[in-house]
Parts: sequence; C-alpha cells; structure tokens
Amino acid sequence: SITIRNSGHGEGGGLYAGASSLFIAHSSFSNNTAALTGGGLCLGSNAMATLTNCIIHANHLTDNSTPARGAGMAAIQASVDMAGLTFSENIAQLNHTIMDAFIALPAGNSQTEKGYSHDGLGGGLYAASSAISIRDSLFLQNQAAHGGAIWGQASTVTAARSIFSTNQAVSEMCNVTTKENWYGCSSTTLLSQATGGRGGALCHAGATLSLENCKWSGNIAGETGAAFF
Repeated sequence: SITIRNSGHGEGGGLYAGASSLFIAHSSFSNNTAALTGGGLCLGSNAMATLTNCIIHANHLTDNSTPARGAGMAAIQASVDMAGLTFSENIAQLNHTIMDAFIALPAGNSQTEKGYSHDGLGGGLYAASSAISIRDSLFLQNQAAHGGAIWGQASTVTAARSIFSTNQAVSEMCNVTTKENWYGCSSTTLLSQATGGRGGALCHAGATLSLENCKWSGNIAGETGAAFF
C-alpha cells in the first residue's frame, strides 16, 4: 500500500505511469495537483493497471489554458481494472472570469455580479481511447464542466454494482450579491445560478458503455443529463 498526498506535477500529480504494468491496492491519492491531466494519477499510453480498494480524494487540476482532464484519474490509451475504489471531491473545474460588474443602486444599495466559465472533463475519471472496468466503487461529489464523475471518449467503460452520488457538471456559474440598507438595517443576499454542463455523473463522447446494477442519486448537470449524457 502507498499514500501519496500534496504532490504536484504536470501530468499525474500523484503518480504517472506509461507503457508499464501496475498493481495498486489499499492505497490513497489525496490533495494532489496536476496542470492539465490526472490530478491524482495519470495512466498513459499502453499502461495496464489493476487498482483495488483505493481512495482517490480531493485532487485538482490547475492550468486554465485548455480543458483539464481527469482530476482524480486520467487514463489515455490505457487498460484499467478497478474494484472497491472511492473517488470523492475531485475537481476538474478551472475558473475563467467572464463577467465582473458592480452596480450602484439608490439609498446606498448595491449589486455585484460575477460570472465564471469552467473547463474540465471528468471530475473523478477521464478516459480516452482506453478500456475501463469498474466494480463495487463509489463516485461521490466530484465536479467538472462535463462528466462530473466520469468522462469517456472513444473508450469502453464497464461499471457494475457502483454508486454515483452528488456529482456535478456545470460549465458556467453566476453569483449575484445584493446589499440592501433599509431604515438603518442592512442585509446581504447571495444568489448563485449554475448553467451549462452535461452528464452530472457520466458523459461520453463516442464511448461504449455497459452499466449493470449501478445506483444514481443527487447528481446535477447545468444543461442536460443529470445522471448521464
């Protein structure tokens, strides 16, 4: 078993492996960062990996120049077999400010509007040209612009007896803060509105999916496909 945390690299914040065979069990990857690909770990070309009873938690991607891929894990031209994994609170969203306005209102009141666009594919897992098998695993509170838990592209993704809960796909967010003064009393109201985003739990682009006895609850998409798209 291994524990990798608070690490950072360009690809594979916690671990990068390409053209190799890996067996990882009873291990954790947490609070790691990568620039664009695989915040927790990145499995590159011709990698073959088996992961059992591992935790992939709170990993992030940091570069905002192009869509980020796989905050928890990225698999690109790889073969990955997973059983008993937990992907939680991994975030593949990078903020770009698209609106920042201050509006003065009568009687000392004001309104501030801030808008953000998000890039990022696959909060928990990004798979491209890969073969992915998932069993008895949990995807919880992962975030991305598209594919809050999983983004699959030109891949084969098989998931069985797994739970996808409270993952989120949102590509734009608008926060409106209103400050009011009435008869010497003041109040502040914050309204957040999420838009855009496909596949709160799972989003695929030309992937072949096989989903068996999985549970879906509380997943959110700003545009379409709260569970999957």
